[in-house]
Amino acid sequence: MKACYFYPLLGFVVPTVLIGFGVVIPKSCIAGINGLTIGFTVTLVSACVTYWMGLRTVLRDVAVLHNNDEHPEWRVRIAVEHEGQKVAPS
Repeated sequence: MKACYFYPLLGFVVPTVLIGFGVVIPKSCIAGINGLTIGFTVTLVSACVTYWMGLRTVLRDVAVLHNNDEHPEWRVRIAVEHEGQKVAPS
């Protein structure tokens, strides 16, 4: 697993933590450690775990495809219209 696979996750988690714990929560009525801040933290951790598990699943599927010398199916449907009439079959 490459570190660059986690850039989208960091792009979500870092701003969420900075804005949530740095701006929103301290200035609200839920400041401090309570059920709401713990729930927010658990939500962020759950998002990270879900992302990691999905990434593992996709990488495992890709590895199986490459080990069996099978190529993944590419299904592309192209329809080109020129002045209301189809030029290429779909």
